[in-house]
Amino acid sequence: MGRTFDKFVSLADDRRIGYGLLQRDSTWYVRFIGPDNQRCKRSLDTEKKSETQEKAERIIAREYGAFRSGVTVTWDEAIKLLTDKFASSGRRQTTLTQYLKDMNLIRRQFLAVTGPADIDESMAMTWLETFTTTADKRVKYDKANARQHSAHNVKNRLVSVSALWNKWLVKELGICRTNPFANLSPPKADAKPIRHVSDEQMKEFFTYLHDFYNGWEFPILFFSVKAFTGCRLADLCGLKSEQLRTGSIVFPAGATKGRKERAVPLPTGLFDALQKYAGTTHLWENYSGELKTILDAKHFPTHRLIDGFDWERLYAWVGNIFDKYRQAFPTRPSLNSHQFRARAFTKAWDGGVNAKQASIAFGCNPDTLLKHYTALDEQATTDDVFARIGANILPDFGGTVLGHNSEKPPQKKPRKRKTTK
Repeated sequence: MGRTFDKFVSLADDRRIGYGLLQRDSTWYVRFIGPDNQRCKRSLDTEKKSETQEKAERIIAREYGAFRSGVTVTWDEAIKLLTDKFASSGRRQTTLTQYLKDMNLIRRQFLAVTGPADIDESMAMTWLETFTTTADKRVKYDKANARQHSAHNVKNRLVSVSALWNKWLVKELGICRTNPFANLSPPKADAKPIRHVSDEQMKEFFTYLHDFYNGWEFPILFFSVKAFTGCRLADLCGLKSEQLRTGSIVFPAGATKGRKERAVPLPTGLFDALQKYAGTTHLWENYSGELKTILDAKHFPTHRLIDGFDWERLYAWVGNIFDKYRQAFPTRPSLNSHQFRARAFTKAWDGGVNAKQASIAFGCNPDTLLKHYTALDEQATTDDVFARIGANILPDFGGTVLGHNSEKPPQKKPRKRKTTK
């Protein structure tokens, strides 16, 4: 006698799959007949009954590969489904923007493919090999000196693309049955030294900004906030005037990557300067009009400037500042905005601030703080650790000073005496 179910899910190809819900040890499970006509039991990873139906239907859709075996979801339809899902899930818009870039990256390479479900592991491997060996268009070199994507860039893109497929296209939307990027490995890369903006480099950079922009206060004020708070560039560009409160900048939970509200107290002079500069809605909204005035005075073309404030344009403009600085002083170490974040973290470490406390203040995971943002003098740390350990690491063995009998100087064997008969 066949099993009967009291609930049904309709797949994209008009099939109706019955299923039942079961609770064991406070955890809910879904039972159904799988596409191979075998009984299936899957954990829903929840103790809340209100979440069971949505999770059960998502699992069944994934098991059946509903879209893949029935209605094929095109790239444009996948983009719409992903956008709608993000809108209802409370995810940050910047995360969606990056995922859409990743999807278009794959789509451009396989123009004959209808949708993401048609990407298999061999195609994923072809994409990885191509991306690894092609020139990085973000770096402005001539064709003769084109530079390939760095191993670190390849690794970051592969992680992001794999997360897009695994988390969203497979688990959340059921568009794809498997993640074709799951078993791919990026090229090996040496650990990059963490660099931060030193005091001398900051003075040189601020002097350049003051001279190039004829004493304009905005860029120096902007990077002063960046250096002091150690915040991410996107969070800084999107600040609103209402986030200046009682001597602090308040980063709301919904606008930051860590999704936790964080209030950073500012020095009185810096806070007063920000209040004076703040626009009606956005903190930096006056910069675009002031930039046009300054460029006109320097007889630079301004016909491509767009009126009005947009934080993403400000984000891109900051990147151009570092490009111009690099071109103006090719012999100096290049700078980027992340080095200002690393500066704040490193200053905290050098000041004896506990890594856990610093991670709370900066809104960052402690391991991430130490691994990616804090410029440690590793040799000095190594010397200090072994100096503290000293001779205590080796026991006194056999009366030796060195602590191990294998370290004794070689002993001469006694000569055998000749015996006479």
